[in-house]
Amino acid sequence: MRVYEGVKNPCYAFRMTIQNLHEQAVSISKQYLKCEAQLLSVLQDLDALRGFEALGFTSLYAYCTDALKLSDGIAYALMQVLRKSIKVPELKTAVESGEVSLFKASRIASILTNENKEVWIDKAKTLPKSKLEREIAKEFPQIT
Repeated sequence: MRVYEGVKNPCYAFRMTIQNLHEQAVSISKQYLKCEAQLLSVLQDLDALRGFEALGFTSLYAYCTDALKLSDGIAYALMQVLRKSIKVPELKTAVESGEVSLFKASRIASILTNENKEVWIDKAKTLPKSKLEREIAKEFPQIT
């Protein structure tokens, strides 16, 4: 933490530090979400071209975890969303626009169809994670 020498009001300095940190966090978060959407597109292309094989990996999952050093959970979520987005492109659009998080998109990917996409993408946009999961469990008990 930065120390502000000579500041007459330490509470003011503390508030300014917190505000500055908050502004940095917001900026970095926006960049992170943009990069997440860009990575989704690049991985979709690599998957379509089976580019991971040309790079010496047996699967896209192995490429994500070994070459990109992504966690198992993130790699799995990206793969679910990019593969479902081939059949339901609106899912990828919702992630790219920032309206749906990668986590929520991966959560609805297994139940998403062209017939129900409007309903479930809208739920992913508007419901908190826990309520979305309850809705999925209620409608599709065999999946949970």
